[in-house]
Amino acid sequence: MPSLDFSTNGIKPSAPLPTVPPGKYRAQIVGSEIKPSRRNPLNRFVEFRLELLDSPYKGRHLIDRINCWNASVEAQSIARSQLVSIGHAVGVMPFSATEELHRRPLVITVKHDEQQKAVVAYYGKIETDSGKEVRHG
Repeated sequence: MPSLDFSTNGIKPSAPLPTVPPGKYRAQIVGSEIKPSRRNPLNRFVEFRLELLDSPYKGRHLIDRINCWNASVEAQSIARSQLVSIGHAVGVMPFSATEELHRRPLVITVKHDEQQKAVVAYYGKIETDSGKEVRHG
């Protein structure tokens, strides 16, 4: 077991970070990994780790999971559409590995439901206050 060479006396526990509110954010994918589903290990998903690039939440990380291998044909179809959206957003089409999508700016939409926060859309551009779309990435 690792040994920590410091005293915990007088150190206050860290406070939880505030939740990233719903909205559109510039981000980049900084990591991806294929993982098995807890409910059915035969089902697998790609877990993307995204880093926010600006806003008061710059540097914060969000997780998005895309069910690429699933018994449900509908789930697989949705996952493929999501992957294509990411590829278009970062300007890499076609791609054969998720690493090709890393470190390329894109715009994400974050929403919340009763269970967790979720990335619900990926874009390569976002509207500015003037109404013009600007390409990111």
